[in-house]
Amino acid sequence: MKKRGQQFETVYREHCTAVYHTALSFLRNPATAEDVMHDVFLTYYEQLEKDIPIRSLRAWLLTVTRNRCRNILRTSNRECPEENLPETEAEDPTQHLHEYDTIRQLLSCLTQDEKLAFSLHYLDGYTYRELSVGLDIPIGTLQTRCHAARKKLQQALKNTDTVRKEENHDISTVS
Repeated sequence: MKKRGQQFETVYREHCTAVYHTALSFLRNPATAEDVMHDVFLTYYEQLEKDIPIRSLRAWLLTVTRNRCRNILRTSNRECPEENLPETEAEDPTQHLHEYDTIRQLLSCLTQDEKLAFSLHYLDGYTYRELSVGLDIPIGTLQTRCHAARKKLQQALKNTDTVRKEENHDISTVS
């Protein structure tokens, strides 16, 4: 029993961020994504208790996450999940507001599939092979999505920097 608890804790620490990001990329709602994450790990714990072997753990976790999110989206009949803005729990609501808006604006140029592939590969460190198995997507498709996301983010960042330079220039000429 103690061994299973330690195994669960290790798996949770290693994979909770990726499971949460995957759910968030589908659902666009932090609270619902967190609920899905807890549900996925509860399912994993049940598998552990029943001694059901899981061949590829990362792939299994991402597949269960994806399926739970699709079920939620299907049953809730959401037409546009992007309308659900993430909630913040900062002590000062205006703290980091500008940075948050910039990041949200940058990421808004990506499709849902590009955000998912980009965040799991570049932010969470999953390999293309792991993602291919876990998301049931060809490796080439994942590579294309990551490449497209990088290019779009680079362009959006350049545009943001240009706007900031123009704003700073306008402020300095007024003073």
